[in-house]
Amino acid sequence: MLVEMVWRMMRWQPDYHALRKWAPVLENPKASAAARKKAVVAVARQLAVDLWRLFTTKPPPRISG
Repeated sequence: MLVEMVWRMMRWQPDYHALRKWAPVLENPKASAAARKKAVVAVARQLAVDLWRLFTTKPPPRISG
């Protein structure tokens, strides 16, 4: 589910900090499909951490700004 969320976030929330970090790979038309998938999994892992922090009242995720 997290990976699917990331594919949707690429369209609807492109300013998410993890997407910006991986933008050179995700927005590069010459990047291989495997590289793009690895980048999406990395963003999904960061999303899991941010959601965990949000729902466990830990310090909030970094907000760009």
